[in-house]
Amino acid sequence: MPHAAWILCVLYPISFTLGPEFDAVNTMGGLVYTLEDATKFHGSVASKSRFPTLKELYSSLLGTATPNPNLEKEESINYEVGVERPLPWKSSASLALFYADVDNLIVRTTLQGNDFYDNIGKARHQGLELGFKSEFLPDNTLEAHYTYLDAENRSPDRVSDHLPESPKHQIYLSDLYQASEWLSFFSKIQYNAGQWEQKADLEWTELSSYWLFDLKAMAEISKFLVAEVGVPNLFDENYETGYGFPREGRTFFYGLRGTF
Repeated sequence: MPHAAWILCVLYPISFTLGPEFDAVNTMGGLVYTLEDATKFHGSVASKSRFPTLKELYSSLLGTATPNPNLEKEESINYEVGVERPLPWKSSASLALFYADVDNLIVRTTLQGNDFYDNIGKARHQGLELGFKSEFLPDNTLEAHYTYLDAENRSPDRVSDHLPESPKHQIYLSDLYQASEWLSFFSKIQYNAGQWEQKADLEWTELSSYWLFDLKAMAEISKFLVAEVGVPNLFDENYETGYGFPREGRTFFYGLRGTF
């Protein structure tokens, strides 16, 4: 039988006193409606706040930036509607549309060759996300996501509509393969494109798109302990998420992960 569920959440005032004093009250409301065939529709509205971190307020980033102790908190009103539907062969698909109005967005910016964190008075984020999940293949959990993001600087004094750190297209593909009761493998592919960043001379430039492939093996030693070994950026892709700051190439890691 179809049924609906209301969600209402109020986050009470939070204060931050290590430097400037901030406080905020955030609220969220939503509705989830489920049909007889387990199809779910949802909608939500939420107010959110983000306080600047100590790094953003005071760090010189090893001499590459100027601290800005006058940063203000970031606030936004977020809207989302979506649907999730089960599919044959142990699969499901989802679609979500989102929209956000942001005040005082905190971004890393450049002025006269100097980097620092600053507030953008008005910004807008809107877009959609498509998702797919399947356990059709034995011992495999497959996931696929595509996100389209239209991010725009809407401040009256803006010199460009671009926003940094906002790729327009993102693709995520992953597979978790359970080889045995104690051994599993996780592979992940990511694609980013359409990201704009500001150069030291204030000119905006579009970063090159890139694909990343990560691989990880996990061995369960006990109920509480898992050994991991992995290779991020397996194909040694040369990419950057900020202009002039190339990211690490192929790396290797190993370690133990405990849960209690």
